[in-house]
Order: sequence, then structure tokens, then C-alpha cells
Amino acid sequence: MASADRSSVERDSREKSHSQSVERSLSAKKPVPVELEDNSDIAKALSQFDLDGFQIRPKFTERFSNVAVEQMIEVTLKEFFQGERKQYLPEQADEWVTEIGRILTGKMQTEFNYPRYKFVTYVLIGEKIGGGIHVGMKCLWDSDSDSYATYTFISDYLFCVATICAVFYY
Repeated sequence: MASADRSSVERDSREKSHSQSVERSLSAKKPVPVELEDNSDIAKALSQFDLDGFQIRPKFTERFSNVAVEQMIEVTLKEFFQGERKQYLPEQADEWVTEIGRILTGKMQTEFNYPRYKFVTYVLIGEKIGGGIHVGMKCLWDSDSDSYATYTFISDYLFCVATICAVFYY
């Protein structure tokens, strides 16, 4: 019985001395500063390194404001459909959709400061003849940082639905 007790005591002392030596060797290792030459490739790469690349949420002041964007869409559509464009003309509807999309996308880039957002502009024009229409859109996004703004313009002869989706780019 005494030999079994002695072997367990020896084993415990060996484990204890091993763990102490590991702790000493780990504590002895300190980070060594590395001097980089100014013209080295690593120094150039590190100087171009942008810490904002690790931002996973937009700053509070840079969040997409769907209210402000909806107002911009409303003003743009009302200006666009003034005058001669009040009538629905099927041969011009394709051109109108493209032109409205370009105008809205351009205003998003010039009037608003939403860094790291990607925008998807969706425009639909139809004749108002009493029929119904259902439009749907599915997106997979982060509800904390991604959003959308939409406005529906309705005149006596046509309707136009414009939607801008804003997706934060990680």
C-alpha cells in the first residue's frame, strides 16, 4: 500500500514541476518589437490597412434614413411626371423606368452620405385602368443595418412605385 501512495505522490510532484516550468517558459517569452524598413512590402501593406474594414454595423449618424429617402423619392416622382408625362404611354414606359432609376440612384450618391451602403433601385410604372396589382420583394438582410424606402405616385392615368433598398456592405 505504501508503494502505491509513494507513486501517486511522485506523479503529483512531477506534474506540479512540469506545470511550473511551462508557466516560467511562457512568462519568459515577451513580444519582440520588429523594425520594418519604410520601403518593405509589409510596411506598405500595413500603411494601407483600414480598420473600418472590420466595422460590422454602421455608425449611428451613418444609418439609412428611410424617411428622408422617401421624401426624396416623392419629390423626384412628382417632378418627373409633371407636364406631358401625365399620360401613360406604353412605348415610353421602358425609358421612363430606366430614367427614374438613374435619377434616384444619382441622388442617393450626391444628396446622401451613406458610406459602405449598396443601393438597389426598383421602379414600376403601370397604367391606371381599374385593375389590381400586387408587387412583392424578398430579401435576405440584416434588419439592424439594412432598410428600404418606397413611395407610390398615383395620377389619373398611371401609377409608379419606386423602392430603394439600402444594404450595408461589411
